[in-house]
Amino acid sequence: MTIAVYTTLFGPYDHILPALHDEADYILFTDQEGVEAPGWQVRQVKRPHPDGCYASRFYFDQASVVLPEYYLTIMHGANAQLIMPPCGLVAMLRPDHDIACFAHAHRTNVYEEAKACIRFRKDDKAVIQRQMERYRMAHFPESVRLSTCGLLVRRNTRRLRQFEAAWWAEVQAGSCRDQLSFDYCRWRLGMPITRIPGNINKSPHILKLERHRRRGDVAS
Repeated sequence: MTIAVYTTLFGPYDHILPALHDEADYILFTDQEGVEAPGWQVRQVKRPHPDGCYASRFYFDQASVVLPEYYLTIMHGANAQLIMPPCGLVAMLRPDHDIACFAHAHRTNVYEEAKACIRFRKDDKAVIQRQMERYRMAHFPESVRLSTCGLLVRRNTRRLRQFEAAWWAEVQAGSCRDQLSFDYCRWRLGMPITRIPGNINKSPHILKLERHRRRGDVAS
């Protein structure tokens, strides 16, 4: 198949929603043994980074590296289930674009996102602040609309591979919160994107979202 739907499971999480469609290969990257994921090809791998957050971002942010054999990929978080058939979702991708994603549902730019990450203790405050200072020094404008990286549709092209290499370098140099560097990289490289219409949290015809469950949690 030319389409892969994929996600990752690193750290103390153990709940993957079943795959619903058979028109794509569903691939789960995990560092755990004995993971059961109906409809998914489970690929047990070694962590590419000792920190689970960075390890998952290595796979999330580099589709062309971890799945080079696929021309089209759909990545979503481990707490999500793709409802829309994969062919329908990749059809949203404009012919001249290599990435499709939602705009962020609550915040408008990366500087607001950085404040939220600090407020909710998503990463080290000093690391995030240094990253934002560097972006301001580069004159990255507040007018660039914030994207959400919880669902990414990508076409494996040379342009995408260049973008993903730059994005992963930014993640390694700064915060593991990859939404803080995604829009900066597309602005710096002039990378066009297709906006998926709607709100990632309120698009049940596209994606079902559940809260993350740690190992041992009981489903509600």
